[in-house]
Amino acid sequence: MRVQAGRGRSVIAAACALALLPVAASAQTGELRDGLQGIASERDQVEAEVGELRAREGDARQRLAAVEAELSEAEDRLAALQDELAGAEAALAEAEAAVVQAQAGLAVVAEELVATEAELAAATAKLEARVIAAYKYGQVSLAEVFTGVRDFSDLMSSSVMVGHVLDSDRVMVAEVERLFTLVAEQRAEAQALRADAEREAAAAEAATASIEAATRSQAEVLATIEQRRDERQQLFLELRDDRSAAEGHLAGLDAESTRIESQLAAIAREQAAEEARRQEAEAAAAAEEARRREAEEAARRAADEAARRAAEDAAEERQEAAADEAEPAPAPAPAPAPAPAPAPAPAPAPSPPASGGGNGSGGSTAPAPSPATWVRPAAGPLTSPFGPRWGRNHNGVDIGGSVGATVVASRAGTVVGVVSGCHPTSSWGCGGGFGNYVTIAHSGGMATIYAHLSSVSVHVGQQVGAGQTVGGIGNSGNSYGPHLHFEVREAGVPRNPCNYIAC
Repeated sequence: MRVQAGRGRSVIAAACALALLPVAASAQTGELRDGLQGIASERDQVEAEVGELRAREGDARQRLAAVEAELSEAEDRLAALQDELAGAEAALAEAEAAVVQAQAGLAVVAEELVATEAELAAATAKLEARVIAAYKYGQVSLAEVFTGVRDFSDLMSSSVMVGHVLDSDRVMVAEVERLFTLVAEQRAEAQALRADAEREAAAAEAATASIEAATRSQAEVLATIEQRRDERQQLFLELRDDRSAAEGHLAGLDAESTRIESQLAAIAREQAAEEARRQEAEAAAAAEEARRREAEEAARRAADEAARRAAEDAAEERQEAAADEAEPAPAPAPAPAPAPAPAPAPAPAPSPPASGGGNGSGGSTAPAPSPATWVRPAAGPLTSPFGPRWGRNHNGVDIGGSVGATVVASRAGTVVGVVSGCHPTSSWGCGGGFGNYVTIAHSGGMATIYAHLSSVSVHVGQQVGAGQTVGGIGNSGNSYGPHLHFEVREAGVPRNPCNYIAC
């Protein structure tokens, strides 16, 4: 799911636009506005978590790819060692076969040696008997025969012995010598075969042991790499699940924001309709008042005209009466009727106001107020400007200061929003992230916000003047140190406060 970073800002804009509704907005509107602002702050936090999880997920993906490469290389090496082991095992089998063959040959030679030695023993015994017989008949002394003799071969080659053996016995001596030589050769061959077989077997076993040790070592390396791969895979899956959960949370926050915005829009429409009805009623009342004044004016003019005519009639009657008195009376006559008293002045019509501007309710309007004056809300230094910051827009400016330092209204207006229940220095997430804050609506569709306060000195509906204290600098809400977060909005749209105050 693609996270829309501008969503949270639009929610704040909607909340500030609602702050400009009439102060008489219902408690439900205030609660919804606070809830919407809280959702916006929470969404910003979750959005940051999603970004961090995505970065960690990418890193885990890269590490997993590296481990997979190591594992593939180790598997290739293990396969090569296993091939070498198979070759060594084949060589060992050949060597063992050679040993078996050598042992079989050795057995044959041993049997032949036994037979030859038996023949040699028989021939030797026969020859010894012949020598003993020669001795008995005085042909040679035993001292002469055995002087300087080391073994039977020396005995046979002894010149003394050879010299005293009869010519008829030379064939027997030659056979003994042949058999003796054959026994020596067979023994030497058997010894060589045994040594070769043992050497081949030892070499094959040593090679097999070496390859088996390398294979075991490589298998251990392979197991370690597989374990690392499993761990990386598990970490990757956990990060992906966490990201999916966070994005699901974002979707829920968006849905809740949409629901609250719909409710606020409905309330705003109802308030607009109520305002239209009020204005219509006021217009009707003004029209009725105008008709009443017009009727009064017509009555006054009619009364004036009647009074004028009555005065003229009275004057004519007085003139006629005076003329009658001037004529001589012919005879006594009854006393003349008393001259009509001057017609009383007609009852004055309702006197018009001296100013001629109708009654007091329709007097002249008050003069237009002078242009509003903006003042700096706190005396500390500017620590963070308006604009992009940490990958998103900073919708206000931060002004540093110690906890409790005075915060004043930047312009005259009406307090339309207050949150004051957060801990002054440690309340992360409270007040939708703004902590303790005050929202003031001004003329011309303007509004200002004073956030992260340690205390609040005003209440909703209160009229405040520029420079009037509204609270104290604090560290409440999502804040990393005591400061004032100050925003200026026009019709809900964030404006750079430095365009209105001295930064």
